Amino acid sequence: MIDDIDIRCDLNDKAGLLAEIRRRDKIIHALMNQVQRNLNNPNNDFSLLQTTFMLEEEVKQRTQELESALDALAGAKEALEKTNSELEERVAERTAELSQQLHFVQQLIEAIPGPVFYKDAQARYLGCNSAFEAFIGLPACELIGKTPNEVFPPESAEGYLGADRALLDRPGSQIYETRVRYANGEMRDVMFHKATFTRPDGTLGGIVGLILDITELKTAEASVRKSQQLLQDIVDNSTALICVKDMSGRFLLLNRRMEELLRTGFSASEAIREIEGKTEHDLFPKDRADACRDREQQVLATGEVMETEESIPQADGQHTYIVTRAPLRDEQGRLYAIGTISTDITERKHLEEQLREAQKMEAMGQLAGGIAHDFNNLMTIIVGYGELLRDSLEDHPAKQEKVEQILRAGEQANSLTRQLLAFTRRQMLQPRLWDLRSVVADMEQMLRRAVSEDIELAIQNDPEPCLIHADRGQIQQVILNLLFNARDATGKGGSISLSVRNVVPENEGMRLSTAVQSCPYVCLKVSDTGHGMDAATKARIFEPFFTTKEVGKGTGMGLATVYGIVRQSGGHIAVESEIGRGATFYVYFQRTEGSMPEERRAVPFEMAPGSETIMVVEDQDGLRTLICEVLRRSGYTVLPAGNGYEALLLAGKHSGRIGLMITDLVMPVMGGREVVEAIPASHPETQVLYMSGYADNISELLGVGHAFIEKPFTPDALLRKVREVFDRKSGIRRSA
Repeated sequence: MIDDIDIRCDLNDKAGLLAEIRRRDKIIHALMNQVQRNLNNPNNDFSLLQTTFMLEEEVKQRTQELESALDALAGAKEALEKTNSELEERVAERTAELSQQLHFVQQLIEAIPGPVFYKDAQARYLGCNSAFEAFIGLPACELIGKTPNEVFPPESAEGYLGADRALLDRPGSQIYETRVRYANGEMRDVMFHKATFTRPDGTLGGIVGLILDITELKTAEASVRKSQQLLQDIVDNSTALICVKDMSGRFLLLNRRMEELLRTGFSASEAIREIEGKTEHDLFPKDRADACRDREQQVLATGEVMETEESIPQADGQHTYIVTRAPLRDEQGRLYAIGTISTDITERKHLEEQLREAQKMEAMGQLAGGIAHDFNNLMTIIVGYGELLRDSLEDHPAKQEKVEQILRAGEQANSLTRQLLAFTRRQMLQPRLWDLRSVVADMEQMLRRAVSEDIELAIQNDPEPCLIHADRGQIQQVILNLLFNARDATGKGGSISLSVRNVVPENEGMRLSTAVQSCPYVCLKVSDTGHGMDAATKARIFEPFFTTKEVGKGTGMGLATVYGIVRQSGGHIAVESEIGRGATFYVYFQRTEGSMPEERRAVPFEMAPGSETIMVVEDQDGLRTLICEVLRRSGYTVLPAGNGYEALLLAGKHSGRIGLMITDLVMPVMGGREVVEAIPASHPETQVLYMSGYADNISELLGVGHAFIEKPFTPDALLRKVREVFDRKSGIRRSA
């Protein structure tokens, strides 16, 4: 029997259905052949009929089945055609969608301003945008399918391939910076952003990359770094203390100077990490930290800058600072921190104190100078008439001795006046070039005698010449006064050291902070191991008549005289002292280059009577009368004038020669200089001898050929000076 055809088979399986029909057709042909054989065999009639019947039935049945199958096949074909049409529509729609998406992606890649490329897993280019074409100087059609070795120079290609291999070996993303040469030859700083991509089946597809030109960014970063470094250098090299704190008072930033104060011992960056997050309370005593925080709170509350003067302890003592605290705001104007700048004004305060002291000393000097001027006139009269009186009492020794006592008292008064003038820097100096070492060496025996035997005196000198331009006598006075001061301050068994050395201001610190010239100096240093001084005493030691000695054991003019001589000589003086640690005086004179002048010898002076005419111009009646009497006794013709106007009138009326005019420098209405400037009109032959108790601008007067005699003077000194002036014009040189 032939198996039934399963017409319920899957109508979509067209090939299977046709194969089944062919198989059944072959079976039918086989049965037909069997029937034909039976017809040819007469012995099989019944069997033939039976077979024929069965065959006919079978054919009918199978024919019906075939017809049904063909009908089903026709229906399946129609369904398949419908399904195929639907599939084609869906494929077309999906293809359009993919095409649209691909176009969008291509447009997106093209819109990216930076070069974009993509490669397969063998690093062969698959495509790029126009920016990448401009980067390499090739169109995409010539790039696709090539590796970097075929596009770039060997040195560049090797770097690109190395980066690609590393990324392909470890899929993911890759970012790095480098410098590349564009097709136009320009070198640029770029950043590569690369990432791997996969196929739908999950296998590695290749690399997509983006190149960002960061040349301007790198330039801007370099500029910012330079500006930041410049700012940091300025901040770090500032002598001020600079720090920034947050709103809670925690340190955020500090400069090198602040770091040194905090004594972290680290570099600035390490110091920031070391104290970051800490407050003043973590670093300083509570009282100081509380005061600092209170001021910061005021700044935060008011939002305004606050400036205060504060004392901050440091290793070398208390320092005074001007502390400026300022609120720091962000772009929205909100407070976020406090900036503090503290400027050390310790030296400025020291200089201000020195200035106040100098002004006080100058005021005292003006007062003392005025007193000394009037006192000089009086002492000149007293001593002058005293000498005249003494000379007239040669036959009365007892009376003459009394006059001698008056003259000795007058000399002591003159000495006191000279000290006042030394303090006021108005005494007459005769400066010249001296080696200060030689001055000390010449005085050494006298200095050692001046110090008691139970006090050790050590003298040290610089091996190199210590040349200064000064008045030798005044410098000797400075040395003696400083030595006497040290001796009186030093007890038995103590020691005094005196040294002369060459120095430069940079090595002397604040002792030479007031020096107006940055030049080499010669330093005279006198130290003792005495009881020392406190700050209040040091502030007054150069005041005239100030002394710490017992009544009757000091005039208080020793150090005042030193101060005046040093300042008049263009020098500087400083003192260092503490209670129980002695005192050290530093005297600085500007060092001078040159060689010592040779001494000139003079012939002995012989007093001779005069015959010349001399005009005397002096506003002090008693002194003018004395001078006129002294000159007349010596044979001179005298023309007295009480002021400058009288002198001019007298000169205009006098028809004879006026060989010399002796005039006071300082007079009311018309001073001596004005008189001298007016006299040559009528008497060009007249020489000039100035007299004064001041030494102001005397060097200018001597520079134009005029002579000078310092008050107070004796009659003998006056006559010698007058004779010297006349003889100088005649070319005669005499010794005094």
